[in-house]
Amino acid sequence: MIAYGRWEVVYVDAEPVRAHVRQLQSAGLGLRRIAELASVNRSQLHTLLNGRRERGTGPSRRVSRNIAAKLLAVAIPDAPHRFAADRRVIPAVGTARRLQALVAIGHTQSYLCSRIGVTAPNGTHLFAGSRPVTAATARRVAALFDELQLTPGDSARSRHRAASKGWAPPLAWDEDSIDDPAATPNLGADLKGGFLDRYEELVDMGLTQVECVARMGVAPESLVRQLDRYGIAVSAGLRNLEREHRKRIAS
Repeated sequence: MIAYGRWEVVYVDAEPVRAHVRQLQSAGLGLRRIAELASVNRSQLHTLLNGRRERGTGPSRRVSRNIAAKLLAVAIPDAPHRFAADRRVIPAVGTARRLQALVAIGHTQSYLCSRIGVTAPNGTHLFAGSRPVTAATARRVAALFDELQLTPGDSARSRHRAASKGWAPPLAWDEDSIDDPAATPNLGADLKGGFLDRYEELVDMGLTQVECVARMGVAPESLVRQLDRYGIAVSAGLRNLEREHRKRIAS
């Protein structure tokens, strides 16, 4: 069978698969959710990770190639809330940053709390990021952020409060890094009123919007948001680049 190229390996080394499952868990996915996404039995995950106590065996040394392929196909999410089960507890960093950013453009905490279905006193910790949140709450906040990030609120008090606390506005964050604890907001000149001058200078030099992405050192989504903010038409090329970038992030 080997000589004729017909030999098929039925089992493979379990360690890389086990490491991948551990990474998925660290990203906020529970075993039940991983099993659902991979279309495998949860008992198979327990055997892979912990072995079978009733038989006195440790974690699997080998795993079927089919199960390995299914588990390895589950991508590690860059944002924990995207795939985690509703009740799964995940880090609050992205949730806090999104809410702080909306306060920074004039939305009150009480209004934001009402929009995500919590009372203002109970929602205080969400703005501070002082304790983990459920994936369901994180998704509600992310949806609200997507809706309001380009719509300024009416509260000057909220803006002043956010400024005093150093809370960054929405345009300071890229979608692919806002949930990353190690990421920092971009508070450069582009976000302090110099965006139009720099953009128009590059356009006058003959650069397309796609070329402006590389020259300005921003993600395609960031440039699209800023162009939308100033009422500048977004080219088809930039829209395509944005879609391709989102697909790469998702994969």
